[in-house]
Amino acid sequence: MLNKLSIQEFERIADEAAEETMKDINRQCEWALDGYEIKKDFNEIHNTLMKAVTKRVAIKMGVVTITNKYTN
Repeated sequence: MLNKLSIQEFERIADEAAEETMKDINRQCEWALDGYEIKKDFNEIHNTLMKAVTKRVAIKMGVVTITNKYTN
């Protein structure tokens, strides 16, 4: 089946899946922070948590190695 997909179609599917995944990560991070009294800017802490989560996912999937996980 994959060999019948064009590169453009494959990329479109990947983009859509990435958008849905980001929504899920966003919700998970909101739920994870629920119940904590955030004295600083919630959005800043939420964004930092999202970056930390996505870096860990990338490492577990082998997209990023441990040696470069702390870049950016």
